[in-house]
Amino acid sequence: MPRQEKHGKRVSDRVEVDISALYESPTLYSLAQIRNISVGGAFVRSDVLDEPGTEHILQFAIPNQPHPLNLVGRVVWTRVEPPWHAGMGLEFIAMEDTDHRALSEFVTMVRGAHPLAAPDPGIPRILRN
Repeated sequence: MPRQEKHGKRVSDRVEVDISALYESPTLYSLAQIRNISVGGAFVRSDVLDEPGTEHILQFAIPNQPHPLNLVGRVVWTRVEPPWHAGMGLEFIAMEDTDHRALSEFVTMVRGAHPLAAPDPGIPRILRN
């Protein structure tokens, strides 16, 4: 699987979405709601949280794709304080080329539907394992 460059900060701007997802890690198997997403990561709303550093698989469907995307990621931060919704900031660390392409096209499509969204500075470079 390709791996994304890590910079410690977001590599691309996220778009607002509302997508049901399956979150799976060594300690959790849970439904979650993706609230924003980019090719580099996502914020998932969930009442059950993993610790930062935990690796996971996030599985979800997007329009015009014959199969769900399966993205390997790592929890970067968690949030539990009001007034915000509980959830986790996720960084994607590996995905198939076809999933990367599909996610990139989806983010571009959503951004086009919301013209005030910030432009994507570019798709992160992909490194081979």
